[in-house]
Amino acid sequence: MSTIQIDTAEPSSRPTSPRRNSATTARKRRRPRRTAGGFLARFGVHIAVLIIVAVWVLPIIGLLVSSFRTGAASAVGGWWTFLNDAGLTTEAYRKALVEGQMARGTLNSFLITIPTNVILVAISAVTAYAFSTMNFRGKNAIFLLIVGMLAMPAQVALAPLFSLFTSIGLSGQFASVWIFQAGFGLPLGLLVLRTYFDSIPSSLHEAALIDGASMLTTFIRVILPISLPALASVLIMQFITAWNDLLAPLVFLGGGQNAPTTVLIAALANSETSDTTTTTAAAALISLVIPLAVFLFLQRYYSRGMTAGATKG
Repeated sequence: MSTIQIDTAEPSSRPTSPRRNSATTARKRRRPRRTAGGFLARFGVHIAVLIIVAVWVLPIIGLLVSSFRTGAASAVGGWWTFLNDAGLTTEAYRKALVEGQMARGTLNSFLITIPTNVILVAISAVTAYAFSTMNFRGKNAIFLLIVGMLAMPAQVALAPLFSLFTSIGLSGQFASVWIFQAGFGLPLGLLVLRTYFDSIPSSLHEAALIDGASMLTTFIRVILPISLPALASVLIMQFITAWNDLLAPLVFLGGGQNAPTTVLIAALANSETSDTTTTTAAAALISLVIPLAVFLFLQRYYSRGMTAGATKG
């Protein structure tokens, strides 16, 4: 009679896949070690960011608080003492809009900024497309000459341009500021847009030419629709620059009926007739709203337009 032998040995452990072992090891290696030095570094970065934010935000908070204070309370103490005020008021905004003529100044700022941006973006886009797609003698030298104007301060051209505009009858007219701001904004707009156009694949141009499109048609129907990030970047930069510009409107327009918000705010700040601290703060906030709204509306395109072409090749 045969006997049945039962194997009482423990079953061997389940074999582990080498791939799983390597993945587990790599995951363990990638796991960062939390050290005291790393914690202090992150803590220092957070503190630095908070300090920078505070430096940028505190003046805005000061303007906001001052704009709602009464003139008497503002004369007694700084804006940080607003908790001791008996009450807040909107009288400063009424004075800024009516007596400070900020409503008219805001309209004048639009009449300066919008045409300046249209002129600049149009000329920059056409010129950048020509430099990007056309080959002609001296192209790089001309491009470097135009971009080199970034190093020239705009203030050095104020006196000769003022004499020129006076002789041709443009002194005191919006057109003088359009020409000045668009001309000195062209180098940066050309640089940004050419960098973006160079990053566009040449196959798009070739496909449009094969379909029978002219260079102008290709530019309008193919290139411009896909260049919105770069165009928005140039628009944001020039809009904020033109809106906040004080020197050019002050020189070419003066303080008359065509004065923009910057000139009117400067007049309020330098007024010696009465205490205009709260009125100036309200006027500054009114002027701040428009460029801030433009930036927030187009900010999603800004970083893409500024970094386009940086990784080409």
